[in-house]
Amino acid sequence: MNENIRIIENGTVVTCDSQRRMGVFTILIKGDRVAEVSNRGDMLKSLYPNAEVIDARGKLIVPGFVDAHCHGESALLRHFTALKPLAQWSKNEEVKRAFEYIYQQADVQDLSVVYRLAYFSALKSGVTSIAEFCFDNLDRPLTAAFEAMKRADLRGVIGLHNGDQVERARRLNHPSIRFAVVLPSEEDLTTYNLQTTVRLASDLKLPLIIHSGETKRGLENIRRNFQRSTVKLLYEHRLFESSILAVHFAALEPGDVDVLANVNARVILTPRSVFLKGTDHPSVTELLQRNISVVLASDWGVADPFENIRAFVSIAAGQGIDNLHGEELVRMVTCEAAKALGIHDSVGSLETNKKADLTFIDCSSPRFAGLAHREPASALASTISEATYRDVSDVMINGEFFVREHHVMTYSEEDLAKESAELMNRIHQYVVAQKVARVPSISKLEEAPKTFDDGEMQGDVEGFRIMPKTFVKLSPDQKIIPMPVETHKKTELPNKVKKVFGDDDL
Repeated sequence: MNENIRIIENGTVVTCDSQRRMGVFTILIKGDRVAEVSNRGDMLKSLYPNAEVIDARGKLIVPGFVDAHCHGESALLRHFTALKPLAQWSKNEEVKRAFEYIYQQADVQDLSVVYRLAYFSALKSGVTSIAEFCFDNLDRPLTAAFEAMKRADLRGVIGLHNGDQVERARRLNHPSIRFAVVLPSEEDLTTYNLQTTVRLASDLKLPLIIHSGETKRGLENIRRNFQRSTVKLLYEHRLFESSILAVHFAALEPGDVDVLANVNARVILTPRSVFLKGTDHPSVTELLQRNISVVLASDWGVADPFENIRAFVSIAAGQGIDNLHGEELVRMVTCEAAKALGIHDSVGSLETNKKADLTFIDCSSPRFAGLAHREPASALASTISEATYRDVSDVMINGEFFVREHHVMTYSEEDLAKESAELMNRIHQYVVAQKVARVPSISKLEEAPKTFDDGEMQGDVEGFRIMPKTFVKLSPDQKIIPMPVETHKKTELPNKVKKVFGDDDL
């Protein structure tokens, strides 16, 4: 079989492998995998005289970025939430109606547009693998996210929020797209649906996405309903023994970090989103001092790994940490993020036999002047402090270019811009129409339509409908591609857990 062979030379490479190598290396790619990263450039060219040789002079090459948590719909909704803290979203009429359109009114075509915008924007930012939280509305968002992710050729994980989505996931099959089960939000979590969700994830051999602790209010909800923190609740239910994606975990109680350290947890933080949404800052100092693995993810808005790294550095500096190294920060959006998603055997670092997912950052512009003459660690630090998604020039997935010289190769960016503008116009029209329709006359004030309060809106965004037990058992001809689960043990609930709906409900 003839393999497509490429040799990439003269670039400054950050491997993020176990040896933590940085330097001007030659990368040999055979087919869809990295075959070698070494200093044997001339020898490799003589061994493979017909190989395509790519000169990466002036470019920094890192493993493809891994975005471990995003809300794809925020690619458009961010324009409505801009400069508004999360606490104000449910009080702003325009924001509420825009959310209402996306979460309740939008059809699969609308949602496909917004997810394509999110994923192709992420691709142009150097992201090659992504975890989509999705949302709870029958199977439409799942279908749209799956098709858009497949169209963008990204590796991915998509969250399942309800029984319709589980049923739909059985019929969706793609080697690079997997699924995870979302634990109900802090506002909706009860002992009953916690147990039901854990049981479902266990039976399907899928990991859990635990979206918790973004604000102190969420922590207070858990404390009020369970008389313990989220971390301690998860620990008592032995969820850290299985595969979980622990997202946010910014609002913590005393002793929570000790638990996270003892169970070797990996925490997915969203620092840029913290500033965009005005939510609680994570305890970076405690996490790093206890050697807890930290992953950085976008959460809200369009992916920009460099802005996310700088937001993390800013939070860390505010807590007295000023000795973070560039390679350590890049690992938080590459190999550590790949471990969080359970795909680290294939991606996350540049080393032999791993998939050839590469991101190229162009450092040839005047504002990067002189980097080529600095040693790799200093050059990387300067690049991190200056670069944005606009400096990503090329992106390779499975050994093929999907972004070349800043242009997406597989989809018309003009079409994407047109589709997104048309959808944005429909949302604006809906927002205006709803504002007019919801203004009551003086004689009908008592009949004015009910609007979302904080709890209702949050439930729509992150709710989880209880799944019937009939969804648990898969038929022989319907399978879900599981994510790798590091350890899988039967969940045994402690006797002292109070069952909110009583024994008969279980």
